[in-house]
Amino acid sequence: EDAAPRLPYLKACVRESHRLTPVGVILMVKQAAGPLTLCGHDIPPGTTVALNGSAFAKDPQYVDAPEHYLPERFLPDAVAARKGTPQEVLDHRLLATPFSAGARMCLGARVANWEILALTARLIQDWRFELEPGQSWTTVQGL
Repeated sequence: EDAAPRLPYLKACVRESHRLTPVGVILMVKQAAGPLTLCGHDIPPGTTVALNGSAFAKDPQYVDAPEHYLPERFLPDAVAARKGTPQEVLDHRLLATPFSAGARMCLGARVANWEILALTARLIQDWRFELEPGQSWTTVQGL
Protein backbone atom coordinates (compact mmCIF):
# COMPACT_ATOMS: atom_id res chain seq x y z
CA GLU A 1 0.00 0.00 0.00
CA ASP A 2 1.19 3.50 -0.81
CA ALA A 3 1.99 5.19 2.51
CA ALA A 4 3.18 8.54 1.11
CA PRO A 5 -0.29 10.19 1.03
CA ARG A 6 -0.59 9.39 4.76
CA LEU A 7 2.73 11.13 5.49
CA PRO A 8 2.20 14.76 4.44
CA TYR A 9 4.31 16.20 7.26
CA LEU A 10 7.23 13.86 6.55
CA LYS A 11 7.06 14.78 2.86
CA ALA A 12 6.99 18.46 3.83
CA CYS A 13 10.06 17.93 6.06
CA VAL A 14 11.97 16.34 3.17
CA ARG A 15 10.93 19.15 0.80
CA GLU A 16 12.00 21.80 3.32
CA SER A 17 15.34 20.01 3.78
CA HIS A 18 15.88 20.09 0.02
CA ARG A 19 15.01 23.81 -0.01
CA LEU A 20 17.44 24.71 2.78
CA THR A 21 20.31 22.42 1.79
CA PRO A 22 20.11 21.73 -1.95
CA VAL A 23 22.32 19.08 -3.48
CA GLY A 24 23.50 21.64 -6.01
CA VAL A 25 22.87 25.31 -6.54
CA ILE A 26 22.09 25.16 -10.27
CA LEU A 27 19.21 22.77 -10.83
CA MET A 28 18.68 23.06 -14.56
CA VAL A 29 20.83 24.02 -17.53
CA LYS A 30 19.16 24.28 -20.95
CA GLN A 31 19.74 25.92 -24.31
CA ALA A 32 17.16 28.43 -25.49
CA ALA A 33 15.32 26.76 -28.38
CA GLY A 34 14.22 30.12 -29.74
CA PRO A 35 14.47 33.78 -28.86
CA LEU A 36 13.11 34.65 -25.44
CA THR A 37 13.08 37.46 -22.92
CA LEU A 38 13.99 36.85 -19.28
CA CYS A 39 13.60 39.70 -16.79
CA GLY A 40 13.81 42.23 -19.62
CA HIS A 41 16.91 40.67 -21.20
CA ASP A 42 16.72 39.32 -24.76
CA ILE A 43 18.18 35.81 -24.96
CA PRO A 44 19.16 34.63 -28.46
CA PRO A 45 18.51 31.05 -29.60
CA GLY A 46 21.21 28.58 -28.59
CA THR A 47 22.19 30.51 -25.45
CA THR A 48 22.77 28.33 -22.40
CA VAL A 49 20.44 29.33 -19.56
CA ALA A 50 20.85 28.07 -15.98
CA LEU A 51 18.18 28.08 -13.27
CA ASN A 52 19.53 28.84 -9.81
CA GLY A 53 16.80 27.30 -7.69
CA SER A 54 18.62 28.04 -4.47
CA ALA A 55 18.24 31.78 -5.11
CA PHE A 56 14.44 31.48 -5.30
CA ALA A 57 14.30 29.12 -2.33
CA LYS A 58 16.12 31.56 -0.05
CA ASP A 59 14.79 34.88 -1.36
CA PRO A 60 12.61 36.71 1.22
CA GLN A 61 10.52 38.00 -1.70
CA TYR A 62 9.28 34.43 -2.22
CA VAL A 63 9.84 32.77 1.18
CA ASP A 64 8.91 34.02 4.63
CA ALA A 65 11.78 33.42 7.10
CA PRO A 66 13.95 31.80 4.40
CA GLU A 67 16.75 30.72 6.78
CA HIS A 68 14.38 28.90 9.15
CA TYR A 69 13.40 25.25 8.88
CA LEU A 70 9.60 25.39 8.58
CA PRO A 71 8.19 22.25 6.94
CA GLU A 72 4.67 23.62 7.39
CA ARG A 73 5.29 25.86 4.38
CA PHE A 74 4.96 22.73 2.18
CA LEU A 75 1.82 21.25 3.71
CA PRO A 76 -1.14 21.12 1.29
CA ASP A 77 -2.97 24.11 2.83
CA ALA A 78 0.12 26.34 2.56
CA VAL A 79 0.72 25.26 -1.04
CA ALA A 80 -2.92 26.02 -1.90
CA ALA A 81 -2.66 29.44 -0.23
CA ARG A 82 0.30 30.34 -2.49
CA LYS A 83 -1.61 29.69 -5.72
CA GLY A 84 -1.69 32.76 -7.92
CA THR A 85 0.96 34.64 -5.91
CA PRO A 86 4.66 35.23 -6.68
CA GLN A 87 5.45 32.78 -3.85
CA GLU A 88 3.94 30.01 -5.96
CA VAL A 89 7.34 29.73 -7.67
CA LEU A 90 8.40 27.52 -4.71
CA ASP A 91 5.97 24.86 -5.89
CA HIS A 92 7.23 24.75 -9.47
CA ARG A 93 8.30 21.23 -10.41
CA LEU A 94 11.87 22.36 -11.10
CA LEU A 95 12.22 23.69 -7.56
CA ALA A 96 10.31 20.90 -5.85
CA THR A 97 12.97 18.24 -6.35
CA PRO A 98 16.77 18.06 -6.42
CA PHE A 99 16.61 15.54 -9.27
CA SER A 100 15.78 17.93 -12.14
CA ALA A 101 12.76 17.31 -14.38
CA GLY A 102 11.80 16.20 -17.84
CA ALA A 103 13.26 13.58 -20.14
CA ARG A 104 16.77 13.93 -18.74
CA MET A 105 15.97 13.99 -15.04
CA CYS A 106 17.76 11.64 -12.65
CA LEU A 107 16.72 8.06 -13.42
CA GLY A 108 16.93 7.11 -9.75
CA ALA A 109 14.74 9.96 -8.48
CA ARG A 110 11.74 7.80 -7.56
CA VAL A 111 13.91 5.25 -5.78
CA ALA A 112 15.83 7.97 -3.94
CA ASN A 113 12.62 9.71 -2.82
CA TRP A 114 11.16 6.45 -1.51
CA GLU A 115 14.43 5.63 0.26
CA ILE A 116 14.42 9.05 1.95
CA LEU A 117 10.81 8.63 3.11
CA ALA A 118 11.19 5.00 4.20
CA LEU A 119 14.48 5.50 6.03
CA THR A 120 13.35 8.66 7.79
CA ALA A 121 10.02 7.10 8.81
CA ARG A 122 11.80 4.03 10.23
CA LEU A 123 14.36 6.11 12.10
CA ILE A 124 11.61 8.21 13.69
CA GLN A 125 9.51 5.15 14.46
CA ASP A 126 12.29 2.99 15.91
CA TRP A 127 14.70 5.43 17.55
CA ARG A 128 14.66 8.25 20.07
CA PHE A 129 16.88 11.21 19.27
CA GLU A 130 18.01 13.65 21.93
CA LEU A 131 21.01 15.79 22.81
CA GLU A 132 23.25 14.91 25.72
CA PRO A 133 22.70 17.14 28.76
CA GLY A 134 24.58 20.41 28.30
CA GLN A 135 24.87 20.07 24.51
CA SER A 136 23.32 22.48 22.05
CA TRP A 137 22.30 22.11 18.42
CA THR A 138 24.70 23.48 15.82
CA THR A 139 23.81 23.75 12.15
CA VAL A 140 26.67 23.33 9.70
CA GLN A 141 25.99 24.40 6.13
CA GLY A 142 28.08 22.80 3.46
CA LEU A 143 28.32 20.55 0.51
